[in-house]
Amino acid sequence: MRSQIVFILAAASILSGCSGLDRSNTPAGPPPENQAPTVNAGADQSVDEGTTVNLSGTGMDDDTITSYGWLQDSGTAVTITNANMADASFVAPTVTASEVLVFRVTVTDNDGATGSDTVAVTINDIAPPPPPVGILLPGNDTDLVLDIVYDYDSGDRTTPAEISISADGRDIDRTNVQIALLSTATVGEANTLLQSVGGLAVHMAEGVNIIVVKIPDPGDLTALDAVIADIEASPIVRWVLPGYMGGFDELPANYDPATTDLTKIDHNIAVLAPAAWNAKAAIGYSALGEPLLLQRDVFGNGQPNGDFDINVLNTADFAAGNPTVHGYHVLGIISGRHTTDAAAVTNRDLVTGMYPGTLDVRTVDWFNFNQAAGELQIAKIVRRSGRRVVLNTSMHSGCPRPPQVACVRPLTLAWLEAIRGTFDFERGAKGASENFVLHITSAGNFKPAEGDITKTAVLTHSTMRPSSRRDSQPLTVQQSQMLRILLSSKTGSTPRHPSNRLASLRIPSIRATYRR
Repeated sequence: MRSQIVFILAAASILSGCSGLDRSNTPAGPPPENQAPTVNAGADQSVDEGTTVNLSGTGMDDDTITSYGWLQDSGTAVTITNANMADASFVAPTVTASEVLVFRVTVTDNDGATGSDTVAVTINDIAPPPPPVGILLPGNDTDLVLDIVYDYDSGDRTTPAEISISADGRDIDRTNVQIALLSTATVGEANTLLQSVGGLAVHMAEGVNIIVVKIPDPGDLTALDAVIADIEASPIVRWVLPGYMGGFDELPANYDPATTDLTKIDHNIAVLAPAAWNAKAAIGYSALGEPLLLQRDVFGNGQPNGDFDINVLNTADFAAGNPTVHGYHVLGIISGRHTTDAAAVTNRDLVTGMYPGTLDVRTVDWFNFNQAAGELQIAKIVRRSGRRVVLNTSMHSGCPRPPQVACVRPLTLAWLEAIRGTFDFERGAKGASENFVLHITSAGNFKPAEGDITKTAVLTHSTMRPSSRRDSQPLTVQQSQMLRILLSSKTGSTPRHPSNRLASLRIPSIRATYRR
């Protein structure tokens, strides 16, 4: 019995030890599952073609991130730089329309788990920059510039954003300079000069050794002066002028209709129309055909309408988008179309232009051409027309008032060289074009009390100054003398004119030189 009790206690003791007092040898449960990394490929982007695009991926994980990998999912294929790193990049491809490229970054941890995310990059199609305006001079480097210049218009036009106002009140195009070259200047030398200032020729005329050059916008007039100084330092340069814009002269004041019934002809009287009618006999239009009217003025509202008795030979002559009444008003004085409609009631319907017939018209619009380019354009139109030309200008130089000869004279010489050609200008001779041009300026606006005729315009000054290009002394011409000039220019008579002789496009020589 005792032995049975001992056995039972021993067994109980063994069983008690196995029941939890020592469980170190109990097998463990399965380990927790490894979580994939959390990945962010960055915010979507929008970039221009040709730019470098940076990709930046991030991964978060309880363990260690061991690798990154970038791949392209869609879009025009590109090469990814550092594709096995968190930060990668590529160059946006050239596209013909906006396109979305999708990239995927995959992140791997030390247990081999992976996570990924995508980013969309929109590539914007950018219009190509406009081609450079202008050209380098053609020909061989050893050719003389004067031998290769030709009638050339690049289409470059001054915009309002390119204009600055000088301290003395002149409008100046910062991006245009007028360069006069020596007769010995070669194409190679001239092109080297242009390239040194980043310039290109934008306006030239055959036989004229003056080039209008487009330069990068220097930003202000002080910087422009520095560019001009660099050009002037060249041994092949005679002179340089900035791109003066000029301006238009005011029309003469009307007669007061309160005291005299002149309401239908007041502007005609104000511009000496009766004298101009007398001068028409000298033109001889019935025998020689209608002349071409070439008007240098400011228009800005497109081709004139049917109120004008004209044929517009080139609709592109008229700028648009900047309506200004001046040019149309002057054109109406010359060629207003009188209506025979009995119902006409407006003053415009009752206008009769000074010319008794339909005129072919070309214009050099102030809104299309600055002063230098406009003068070359006039010279080209005159020479190419092959016919008699009436050139009407009512533009001033923009020089400060009271008149400053130091300002007007260099601009005048540039105009004379443009219309005469460098060869004739250099020897002080009248150019061939002057044999068939009648130049009418706004000198009729001049009031003796205002002093000097040179105040009105470069073109007026060139008409009224002595023929020698070296003579800087301006002339003073009274309005009554202008009237006398017009009245005395009759076919078959010896032209009479004031003692101050006229030069350039001179009115008194109509009888002798205006016939072709």
